[in-house]
Amino acid sequence: MKRALILAALALTACPERTPPERGIALTFKKPDETREIRATVDRRLAHLKLKAHLSEDRTTFTARMPNGLDVERIKALLSKPGLLSFCEENAELSRRVLCERIWPEGIEVDRAKDTCSIASISREKLQAAVDEADAGIKLVFEKVDARISAYALAESSCFDPHIVGVEIRRDPIPGLMLEFDKNSAGQFNALTAKTVGKHLLILVDGDVSSAPVVNEPIDGKSAMLVLGRKDDLELMSAVFAGGALPKLELVKEARYGPPSLSITGK
Repeated sequence: MKRALILAALALTACPERTPPERGIALTFKKPDETREIRATVDRRLAHLKLKAHLSEDRTTFTARMPNGLDVERIKALLSKPGLLSFCEENAELSRRVLCERIWPEGIEVDRAKDTCSIASISREKLQAAVDEADAGIKLVFEKVDARISAYALAESSCFDPHIVGVEIRRDPIPGLMLEFDKNSAGQFNALTAKTVGKHLLILVDGDVSSAPVVNEPIDGKSAMLVLGRKDDLELMSAVFAGGALPKLELVKEARYGPPSLSITGK
């Protein structure tokens, strides 16, 4: 009996420890562009937040497998933001002529302050439809403040999308991100601010106006401040811009993976 116990102990000692099988949640997204690879961009975003996930993709879908313990909702938020940044020159004359003078239906309150029209009680869709009917070829961008909407008119050719090489979080005096550009984008930014002295420089994030500062003098440098709302997640947005822009992804499946957990009960 003693010999049998010794042999059993030796056998247990000789067996290597087995790593428990991984369990987690897999998020599968549909890609709008079959030819574009996005894995490297997602990997950079996750690395910025020190998160790890198993990534895979084919022509039409992208999947992120996350072990249990990771904040799935935070990763969903990270992948739901395209993160497209644009700097644009507003056409102030076009704004006055078309937005303030021509398209507003009767009964809509209009505040003709400076170069923009702020209105209430109208949707973006109705606004854009009115512009399309009044003057083809005008693109509207919007800045939401409380219950009012400020609309700006611009030509798409007046915008450029910078290449970001560094992101730094700033919390005072207002929350935002200091974005550093590469040499080519820094030159484009300087040229655009030189053209917009005394006018609004529109800073767009995913098609909406994040801020619209008036340029007092040309800005010569490699960085710009992106102002965000106080409720925005600065860490999340810093990862979005540090990683790079993504196409708009549609979440089509969320499922658990790994073997099921076993529970043993006895009388």
